[in-house]
Amino acid sequence: LERFRDGTYSRVVAANVLDEGVDVPDANVAVVLSGSGSEREFTQRLGRVLRPKTDGGRAILYEVVSAETAEERVASRRR
Repeated sequence: LERFRDGTYSRVVAANVLDEGVDVPDANVAVVLSGSGSEREFTQRLGRVLRPKTDGGRAILYEVVSAETAEERVASRRR
């Protein structure tokens, strides 16, 4: 994460490690694959990328949901 913050890396891929206690305010795009049904976890992940940016920029979160799976129901319930 330090290398992401200092610009060495332009991307970070993580499995569950960004759920709590991690600050990545310089991220401007997040992609959630196969999220859990927990609204709290989703909100935390969303909050990671939507924190105020030093440059005043905006962020986008994409949630990838597989059609005709339980993920559709879980994702629609959160909206």
